[in-house]
Amino acid sequence: MLSDDFSTRLGWIKHHYVIKASQNGGRLLVKEKQVEGEAELLCQFQNEAFQFALEGTNKIDYLVNQKCADGIILEDKSGKWHLHIIECKKTVQGSSWGKAKVQFEGAILRMQSIAGLLGIRIENITLYTAFREDNLSQTTNPVLLKMASMSADTGAPGASTYLDWDKDEVAVLSLKKLKHVKIKLDHQGKNQIAI
Repeated sequence: MLSDDFSTRLGWIKHHYVIKASQNGGRLLVKEKQVEGEAELLCQFQNEAFQFALEGTNKIDYLVNQKCADGIILEDKSGKWHLHIIECKKTVQGSSWGKAKVQFEGAILRMQSIAGLLGIRIENITLYTAFREDNLSQTTNPVLLKMASMSADTGAPGASTYLDWDKDEVAVLSLKKLKHVKIKLDHQGKNQIAI
């Protein structure tokens, strides 16, 4: 078993894949780079945090799920490691929410691989969805409620798979109750949050 400390192990990762919050005044910027969904979320941390660039071409090829969230941040809270996963969407609707959950899953799997390399155990995971428009909430789409009750009667998959958007917890992989935070972006796709 390797006995190297966290700093040494972090040095095993190419430096351009990791940004340290303390090097930026405790701030980390999560960006959606695709033009149609362009977004920026500035995250302020009180504790040391590390942002990992694991999306796009920075993937881990041996994983089946090649999707990944826009922001992956590992926070050290007095030796307990917390993972923050942020996905940016211009508009949240059924298909984009389903895709976001697959991206959350991919991010968790990638960070579990990195956590093993770093010799740490992730104690807590919080998921965030940053968006400009919400077309999925029950208040904006009552048709989903009717579809959900119909699919529940027949046992067929339907809108019920999207109803977790309106809850504070989401199931991803075998993790049944991950905290989910919704963040409304302004018309330019920007906001900031203290974590």
